[in-house]
Amino acid sequence: MLRVAFATSLFATALPAQQVPIGPDVVTPDGRAADSVLAAAATGGFAGVVYIRRGGTVLLRRGYGLANRAKQIAFGPGTVVQIGSNTKDFTKVAVLQLAGAGKLRLSDSLGAFFANVPADKRGITVRHLLDHTAGFPLGIGGDYEPVSKSAFIARAMATPLNSAPGTTEKYSNTGYALLAAIIEARSGQTYDEYLQSHLFTPLGMRHTGLLLPKFRADDLAHGVEAGKEQPTMLERPHAADGSHWNLRGNGGLLSTVDDMVAFYDALFGTEQLLPRAVRQDAFPDGPVVLAGSDMIDFFVYDREPMDGLVMVLASNVAEQPAPRVHRALLPLYSKVAMGGPGPRLAPNAPAVTLPDSPAGRAAKEWLQTMMHADSVTIGRFLSERMAPSDDKRPLGERVAQALSRRGRLVDLVPVRFEEKSPAQIVVHCRTGEGDPATLTFDIEAAAPFRILGVRMMIGD
Repeated sequence: MLRVAFATSLFATALPAQQVPIGPDVVTPDGRAADSVLAAAATGGFAGVVYIRRGGTVLLRRGYGLANRAKQIAFGPGTVVQIGSNTKDFTKVAVLQLAGAGKLRLSDSLGAFFANVPADKRGITVRHLLDHTAGFPLGIGGDYEPVSKSAFIARAMATPLNSAPGTTEKYSNTGYALLAAIIEARSGQTYDEYLQSHLFTPLGMRHTGLLLPKFRADDLAHGVEAGKEQPTMLERPHAADGSHWNLRGNGGLLSTVDDMVAFYDALFGTEQLLPRAVRQDAFPDGPVVLAGSDMIDFFVYDREPMDGLVMVLASNVAEQPAPRVHRALLPLYSKVAMGGPGPRLAPNAPAVTLPDSPAGRAAKEWLQTMMHADSVTIGRFLSERMAPSDDKRPLGERVAQALSRRGRLVDLVPVRFEEKSPAQIVVHCRTGEGDPATLTFDIEAAAPFRILGVRMMIGD
């Protein structure tokens, strides 16, 4: 898996900006092995914060490397990090709370919440959105595109489905943004306000959200890709009341390791957020890895009940992602889970030949270029084979990013593909480390069949 009373507006009562209390590092004798692995990773470029608990005892809680290179601010346990798609876990809990309060039913269709739902989407239910079986694509626009709620909903309703509702599970940020709109419609609060009043404040999570915590800029980690420091979520474009709508409900939130531990401890260990029977249906007991990323910042929550193990990692250097470090740490403390986040693929899973079609040829050329070509060839490919976009960065910077991602993806090899239409192909790959990766290529409908965009997801 990836993944009641209603308070009035919190904007008027939000606390002033204040420093996150960091507290001391924790490295017990049983945590020294992990500390050694992490110190070595830090010399190789890893930067982030790691929390390890076993049998109720915190073995390690410590930061490594720099959270802010420009100001030389070190990572610490209190550093505020991006949690990416772990935001979806908040959305799922919020929807289930509203269902428990009688504000909606999981069997309600989109027509219960939105006007003018087209025929192909009238069968989509709240449960389909939660389970990624609604048929919506991964996304329908850029994360920071200034799209209003009404414009986003209209765009979603006009977007062709990839599959009939309820027939196929396909990860969708679009579906979770629609859930955020449903939360707002049935709670009378903005998405951020609902989470603050019903999840974060009851659990003492004072350093989670986007705008309402009023974070201090120096407490936030900056992502780093190809040696260049990236803007934080607060420096990215956003609406006055939270993330823009392509991102709302599915990503974009900030937190600390301690806050996220508090959330998952309450979710899996108490009934403070949800009754146990409801929680088990959505977040089953047993081992689970819940991870999020924008391909630069990574967040991983790993729960291994049979080992009594909880491990949480956040990283901000694209070339040294938290999942890679997680795989190195797991054998130190878990006899059961040795595979790391997400399902694993055999390193020798057979490759497939992509189809001799405009979309298939474009995808093949992209893979060959991005995985194996030199910087000059990559630059030519980006200039000639990629359609013009809103990305106005210098070509050299885009080439550097492509080379950086090559190091993380480690030889993508296609093992399965789906031609959704003449202008779209989804290519399922394995990496050299055995991780699954899914690339969705959108292609021009006519010659020269340039690539309009490539959406990438690591894991299933």
